[in-house]
Amino acid sequence: MSELHLEKEHSENRINDMSVNRQWLEFTEIVRRNILSSSDFREKVASFVTAPLAEKLPLEFFEAINDFSQEIDGMRHQFKDKLLRLLKIPSIPDSAMSPDVKHAGGGLSPSISIDEVLSDENIERVIRRMRTSKDYVLGCSEKEIIFRRYEMARDVKLLALMAEMQHEKVIVDKKGESVLNSGVKVCIDPNKDKNLRDLLFNPERWEKRRQIKDRVYKIIVGGQKYILKERKTKTHRDTVEHGHQEGLTSSEEYNLARHLQENASMETEEFKVSWEDPIGYVEFPDGYQFVLFEYEDAFDNYSNNFVDTFDSLRGDILNHREDYIDEYNLVKNRVITMVDPETEPVRSKLRSVLGKGILKFIKHLSFEDYAEVKAYFMLFKAVRLMEDLAYDNGKYGLQDTSHVFRFKREDNKTQLEIIGFDFENVEQGERSAWVYERREQINLSIVGSRRSSVERRNRWKAYKVLLEMERKAESFK
Repeated sequence: MSELHLEKEHSENRINDMSVNRQWLEFTEIVRRNILSSSDFREKVASFVTAPLAEKLPLEFFEAINDFSQEIDGMRHQFKDKLLRLLKIPSIPDSAMSPDVKHAGGGLSPSISIDEVLSDENIERVIRRMRTSKDYVLGCSEKEIIFRRYEMARDVKLLALMAEMQHEKVIVDKKGESVLNSGVKVCIDPNKDKNLRDLLFNPERWEKRRQIKDRVYKIIVGGQKYILKERKTKTHRDTVEHGHQEGLTSSEEYNLARHLQENASMETEEFKVSWEDPIGYVEFPDGYQFVLFEYEDAFDNYSNNFVDTFDSLRGDILNHREDYIDEYNLVKNRVITMVDPETEPVRSKLRSVLGKGILKFIKHLSFEDYAEVKAYFMLFKAVRLMEDLAYDNGKYGLQDTSHVFRFKREDNKTQLEIIGFDFENVEQGERSAWVYERREQINLSIVGSRRSSVERRNRWKAYKVLLEMERKAESFK
């Protein structure tokens, strides 16, 4: 169900040429259409809301509903060499998934697609032989099978939820909460517009779900984009280095996001701190759960967001030199007089010989270098502001969260916005001075990267001068 909207008509040849993933998409789209059109089919699918999330769930689901639809019954033959072959491979014992799927058997991550796994005609025999070995550990092929079948199992859970919500009207209380007949708990922010609630609670408006990364999906409902985040488990692909560790539940992630949004946001002429906007969460009886957020356009280019924002800031400074020239001159002059422990012995000898003539040999900080340092400084300051607000309003540490930037210039004023997101591993506690010292070391390395030794030292000095100026300004507040 990663992307539900597919063509309705297809030839048998096209089906045979489909990848496993495409066959699954075709199957889930037919299920979706039947949920909306058939009450008997809908009732059967809804019964899987309470089914435990497991590797075998997709096969059980396929076989349970195939008698309710001629289209699905026809897929039994059409998909037998790929999709059904994958689903029928015996489940992997839980004991082999320690500490999680990714790190089991030495921690090798799959570098093979599910279609490549199934291209081996003997894969079932190989797997059976491996499992009888006393030294049995998960290999890459088996890991990919596990990952993909659990992803399919989560699709089944959402299809079942869709069926139940199509069958049963969801009525929430004043807190925005409702428990369905199956035991599924649904919660939506009571402050959200009623039209949004009506939209999300109407399965007929559910259109697409596309995976962005491991637990994160972009969904489209009624033409609007939203972010769906599952609670991570040991069967997800992207777990921490030494094995999966339980993070926040979906309700905790939702409540933390609301807390930060309400208590740790700020805006000045120059900076704005925002947070991912939570909508609600869903908890299934078996523990499967997810939280829903508003979509931010800045997420579209997350991997390049830092570089793109840096380029925009630097370009703005260069294009509006008059707005920055006074600060540039202050920084440039302070860089000249700032003592550098590494170069000061040589500089002292030159000064004793040349006197003021040494100034001819000093490489000044150029405005172009200042523009780059200032752009980095603004980005790093936005991160500091966000971290300080989170700590001051609950002692939350954001080392394992993410953020994106948004830059705008309006009415001859520049504002940099930072948007914090991904709260699954946020913890409360006292700050570690080492973490922040290490971060500043990393910031300096970024500021001085790919430069000659003289330019690098000037840029480091300029960054430190900007920090000094900021601290002095704060001391007068």
